[in-house]
Amino acid sequence: MARLGKLGALAGAAAAAKKYIQENPEKADQYLGKAADFANKRTKGKYSRQIDSASGKARDAVIGKNRGVGGAAPQPGQPGTNPNDPQAPGGAPRAGSW
Repeated sequence: MARLGKLGALAGAAAAAKKYIQENPEKADQYLGKAADFANKRTKGKYSRQIDSASGKARDAVIGKNRGVGGAAPQPGQPGTNPNDPQAPGGAPRAGSW
């Protein structure tokens, strides 16, 4: 049962982190950069490519690919927000258009 308690605490912490990130995207981006810098210093640059790649993916996942730092994310229903929409950039091609 102790594991369920830990899982609940972790879920609560994740929810709090998500709320913080949504309210403070600039600071979240800043902290991701600091974490990457810390990891690079601790590994003396040996894994800098992997760390840079991971921090970039973390930024995309946490802050959002379609959001500039401090910018607003596109709202659902706006043009270009549905990846299956053939009119969206990078959207699915229409049948017969290939």
